[in-house]
Amino acid sequence: MNVISDTPVVSTTAYVAGDAVGGLLTFNGADPMGMLHSVSVTDSDQVAKSLDLVVFRQLFTPTADNDPFTVQAADQSKLVAVISLTDVQYSNLGSISIAVANQLGIPFVCGGENAALYGQLVARDDITYTQVDALTVTVGLLSDGGF
Repeated sequence: MNVISDTPVVSTTAYVAGDAVGGLLTFNGADPMGMLHSVSVTDSDQVAKSLDLVVFRQLFTPTADNDPFTVQAADQSKLVAVISLTDVQYSNLGSISIAVANQLGIPFVCGGENAALYGQLVARDDITYTQVDALTVTVGLLSDGGF
C-alpha cells in the first residue's frame, strides 16, 4: 500500500457549509492506476467537523480557500470520488482528532504526465480552525497489482 499525505493551508476565518477548505491537495507518488483504499483527516485543532474530500485523477481548477466549492465543467471528467468524513467518524485521541474511511475500493487511472491524485476539502458544517496547519489528509492507495 502506498500512503501519501498533504497538509492544506486553512483559514482561521470561519467556513460555512459548502466552502472549499484550504487549497489544492497533491498526492504525488500514486501509481498510474490503482485503487483508493482509505482516506483519513487528522485535525490538530480537534474541531472534528464533517468534511468531504473531492478526489481528481489529474490536475483540476481548485476553488479558492473559503469560497463556495465548485467543480468546473472542464474538470468533471477528472473526478474520481467524493469521500465523506462525518463528525461522528472522528475519534478524539487527546491532542488530535482523526476521521478514517476504510475499504473504499475506488479504482482510478491517473491522467496527464504525472502519477498523482489531486483533491480539495469541502466543509459540510460551519467550521473555524485556529491553526493554518490544523489538518492533514492521508490517502492509502493500492497499486493495480495490489488488489
